[in-house]
Amino acid sequence: MANKTLENLGERLDKTQAIQNDFDARIEKLLTTQEKNQAKQNEFDVRIEKLLTAQEKTEIDIDNLLLVQEKLLATNEKSKFDIESLFTHLKESSLEFSNRIEKTEKLLKEVSNQLGGMGNRHGKFAENFFFHALEEKMKLGDVKFDEIEQNMRHKRKNIVDEFDIVLYNGNSVGIVEIKYCVESKHIKRLCTQKTENFKWLYPEYQDYNIYLGIAGMSFENEGVLAEAQEAGIATLEAKGDYVEISAQHLLAY
Repeated sequence: MANKTLENLGERLDKTQAIQNDFDARIEKLLTTQEKNQAKQNEFDVRIEKLLTAQEKTEIDIDNLLLVQEKLLATNEKSKFDIESLFTHLKESSLEFSNRIEKTEKLLKEVSNQLGGMGNRHGKFAENFFFHALEEKMKLGDVKFDEIEQNMRHKRKNIVDEFDIVLYNGNSVGIVEIKYCVESKHIKRLCTQKTENFKWLYPEYQDYNIYLGIAGMSFENEGVLAEAQEAGIATLEAKGDYVEISAQHLLAY
């Protein structure tokens, strides 16, 4: 009987020990799980802290961006105002410039008209001055003429020209070109274009000797006088109230 009781008691102790061992194993697992959870919690806390730090930095960046945006808006408003002011200024300046251009053009036109009128008066005076001088003498060098005409203008087909003074006799024609101030280009034109045009416009004088003269209130320089004389052209130069005629080397064209 006693032995039976001891056996039952031993079995119970073994069961109790087994239960204790199982309980200890579970406790150990729980502790291990708790440690893992704590480690995860710590890692989570670190991440949270990093996120909070990043959030703070983001908020600072956002604040900075807002400040930059405010500055840009202020700058845009100022730029808009400056551009409007510039356009207004340019418009006013353009209007003022246009008014000045208009006034300048008007002044230039007036001056041009005055100079044109002055040039016409000078030209007319020179033409009359030399015409009366030649009308009185009717002579170029040793060549004498019977008739004289002023401002002969003629057109034939597509050629039109005008000749200041033309003198005639039975076999010769004298053509005198008048300039207020004689230049080299006037001599060249008289020898070529004017002479050729006269022969074309007045074919009835094809067989005549054509003598040339260049008259001026002044000559650009002594070289121009020499050029005319070398070309066989008579020179007529105003000397006070009379005309000095030089035709020692007069040639027929």
